[in-house]
Amino acid sequence: MQLLDDYLLRLSVIRQGLQSLDEYLFQPATQADGSQYDANEAQRYRLLLALQCDRAEDDADLLVPLLQAETARHRMEAYQGLYPALTLACALLARYRNTEHLPLFINAKRANFDTHCGLDVQYLLSAGIAESYAAAALLNADLREAFHDYLGAAPTQCGISEQELEQWRERQARAYPEPLVLRSLDEEIEFLLELGEQTLAQAKIDEWRAKAFEPTPEGWSQWRSWQRSVQNLGGMIEAQQALLAFDTEDWDKASRLRDLTDLHLQNHDLPQALQCIQTLQTFSAYFKEWRKLGLGRFIAEQYLNYVLAAKANHPDASAQVYAWARTLTKGMENMHWNLLEKLIEVHEGYGDRALATRYRVVLERARGGALR
Repeated sequence: MQLLDDYLLRLSVIRQGLQSLDEYLFQPATQADGSQYDANEAQRYRLLLALQCDRAEDDADLLVPLLQAETARHRMEAYQGLYPALTLACALLARYRNTEHLPLFINAKRANFDTHCGLDVQYLLSAGIAESYAAAALLNADLREAFHDYLGAAPTQCGISEQELEQWRERQARAYPEPLVLRSLDEEIEFLLELGEQTLAQAKIDEWRAKAFEPTPEGWSQWRSWQRSVQNLGGMIEAQQALLAFDTEDWDKASRLRDLTDLHLQNHDLPQALQCIQTLQTFSAYFKEWRKLGLGRFIAEQYLNYVLAAKANHPDASAQVYAWARTLTKGMENMHWNLLEKLIEVHEGYGDRALATRYRVVLERARGGALR
């Protein structure tokens, strides 16, 4: 695959001992907003794909540190997640059926909540059921307990049979073929998005729209998902507007309109955002109930976002939405910090210092409680 040609060459150099793996290992870095990420995650994934496409018998020595790096990345991820690089690293290493790799699979499985739930537990048995249980007995107490928690304290308690394990191996072979095979345009798009090749992905998405798209809820949902991935606001707005026509329940319509309001505000299209808010107001009979739920809070936040964006140049519309927001948030509980901060700013902007002070007290209490 042409996209991986450079990494296939790099892999050849690494195998010859002419280059280390250092630039592919876990390297935490900090973004401007203070969040952390792994600076090497993208190129590590490409190297793993090269290892899938060009396999060698002694690649285990490369896969072990790569899996350790990917596990460390998953432990650090603020939003958890189970990413393709981890499953690929596990799949490639599991082919060796080596009990020495068992601790690596246990740590990958428990790296975060999503890996705990989503990473195949069969990786812990990839060396064989009897062999893996025998190896687990020699591990330290922490790893041994984790193994037993996932699979049972003895082979007789294991919920996976030898036949089922073999069937899993067959599925793994189909899922991770050599060479890498993309069987459809959808798979090509997903692959390009995983690699971060936004421009190439957009071209394939446009091709999919021309050749395979059907204007059904499923088709529009797929279009919306891909447009979100390439950060195309216009495409997301188009999809959400189309999906709104398919919504039949008032809750679903309101939720969609809330999302559209957000997208129009991001697109700096205040007239369209206002139109969505005006339509949302037709559901105001539900607001007393919805203000107790997440949807009511999210709608309120979009009202406030509009007020903050429109007050200077659209004072009349801003004042009307402010009045609606004030009614919607009256008596609202369990408000998140962002919403409280915006309420304070908006009420101060309209000169209602009493309400601004009340919400400031609520915010300070919420922050204080979180620190205790």
